[in-house]
Amino acid sequence: MSEPKGRGGAWTEEHATREGAAQERPGGERGALSGTGNPQEAVLRGYDPFARAALEPFGFPADAHVALLSLSENATYRIDDPAASRTAVLRVHRTGYHPPGAVASELAWLQALRADEGLQTPAVYRAADGREVVDVTVGDLTRQTVLFEWLAGTEPHEDHLTEKFELLGEICARMHRHARAWRRPAGFVRFDWDFDCCVGDTPRWGRWQDGVGIGKQELIEHDPRVPELCDAWVRGYRRVMPLAEPDVAEIPTFVLLRRLQLVAWIGSHRFADAALELGAEFTAGCCEIADRYLSGVG
Repeated sequence: MSEPKGRGGAWTEEHATREGAAQERPGGERGALSGTGNPQEAVLRGYDPFARAALEPFGFPADAHVALLSLSENATYRIDDPAASRTAVLRVHRTGYHPPGAVASELAWLQALRADEGLQTPAVYRAADGREVVDVTVGDLTRQTVLFEWLAGTEPHEDHLTEKFELLGEICARMHRHARAWRRPAGFVRFDWDFDCCVGDTPRWGRWQDGVGIGKQELIEHDPRVPELCDAWVRGYRRVMPLAEPDVAEIPTFVLLRRLQLVAWIGSHRFADAALELGAEFTAGCCEIADRYLSGVG
């Protein structure tokens, strides 16, 4: 299994991960999984053994360094084999979240975006037997695992957000263009994100009404550059594909929809990195955005 050397970074379903997020053992030794006193420790006990068990099929030695990068809808780890100068990102999936074939379908599009559009998505590394998705069983539980290339990257600096949102608009347009023309492989399956699955009767991430902090009156300040960032995104998008004004006018609707989804997600994923960081203040801020949105449409 060939891999580029000396690269860095990661990709997950929910957000990009950063090297600085990796956990360490007391005393600073890399390779720790969950640490003592971490509120996520009980959850990670259900993931850490699978990360270790996945080393062998993906060609890593048993003593490879395994460091937690992110815990969200799945657990993501950095894997280091200093002897081979090899670094990769291992994703351990939550059992039962995806229907059969959904993870493989995700990987198919991820690689097609790289091959057809030239987008810098991480390479997917196969196991020694050729599998991209490796089922790992520990006890009576089986989890799917996937290995990715480590890509270098950092969050954009605050001073460069506008130009980065313009780039983000370009990338989104290229993804939309590809999705409309791409011939999906046989058996392709992914979630639907329609109204019911977002905030309706069958919410995939739980009811937003059950989110952390619902009912609180405190509001938080929001970045006044949001309209500027949205304009930059639209400029970038339109450099690649047309975007009609009625569609642009719906951007605030999708901003609010995403916020409501995340309120639900925080409530049903209180162990996750983002949930621990955002908490009730995020919900309060969502209330402010909702008030502003409803005032605008009224």
